Amino acid sequence: MANDSIRRRQLLIATTVLLWLLVTGVSAYLYALSRVSSPLAERGYETTWSFQLTMFSVFRLPFFAALLAVALSIIHFKRQRETEIDGIPR
Repeated sequence: MANDSIRRRQLLIATTVLLWLLVTGVSAYLYALSRVSSPLAERGYETTWSFQLTMFSVFRLPFFAALLAVALSIIHFKRQRETEIDGIPR
């Protein structure tokens, strides 16, 4: 029974991280694409993908990292609460 619970938790964590990577990757792509293809953008460094991905990393990635941290901490505290209710030390 304990192995089933551990495997379920590992699957939940893996699914959460993969979903986070997918959402973050799509968001980075859309962020960069919208700025690179903007007709208002100057034809300098701000229209390069590397610059826009750097700006995404500086301004948006911390927000996504905080969301991942919150999701993983919810998973952790939910498991901790379940073990307190079950009375099973792990």
